[in-house]
Amino acid sequence: MDKKSFLREVEKGISALSENEKEKSLAYYSEMIDDRIEDGMTEDEAVGAVGSVEEAVAQIIRDYSPVETHVIKKERRKLRGWEIALIIIGSPLWASLLIAAAAMVLALYIVVFSVVVSLWAVAVSLAASSLGCLFGAVFVLANGVPAEAALIFGAALICAGLAILAAMLSVLATRGAVSLVKLGIGLAKKRRHSA
Repeated sequence: MDKKSFLREVEKGISALSENEKEKSLAYYSEMIDDRIEDGMTEDEAVGAVGSVEEAVAQIIRDYSPVETHVIKKERRKLRGWEIALIIIGSPLWASLLIAAAAMVLALYIVVFSVVVSLWAVAVSLAASSLGCLFGAVFVLANGVPAEAALIFGAALICAGLAILAAMLSVLATRGAVSLVKLGIGLAKKRRHSA
């Protein structure tokens, strides 16, 4: 079988895959055949050395199939009557524990995001104070009190520096909070898939 026919047959066998996956797989096998031809094999020998079309299709499908298809899933057994009764009788206990755990997680997220919002509020307040002091210094200077104007201008500079620092801390806190949310979502997905 020549290279074109081999690749055409492989493409038919992997038609269920996405275009990107098909292109990658066909490019891989095309390169493998080309390498063997460069090593001195004829085209038919190179195709034969790669393996049969069925083997290639099976390998590609194994490579792109989700891991779950390779895992033998356990059959879920049906619950017995006494197990159902225990679940129902124990529901006041486990339901309240489940609600308490969910409330704790929610409270954790609320606390983290309230800290982030507070940091941003501090940054904005310091920036507004800096602008207020700057306008105050101009007003006091216009009234002919340069010493007080210099003092107020210094306060404006201090507030501006603190505003920049608070903004940098706010950005870091926001990134940390977003990472915490992503971690929580990742753990929830992992737990759901393992169940």
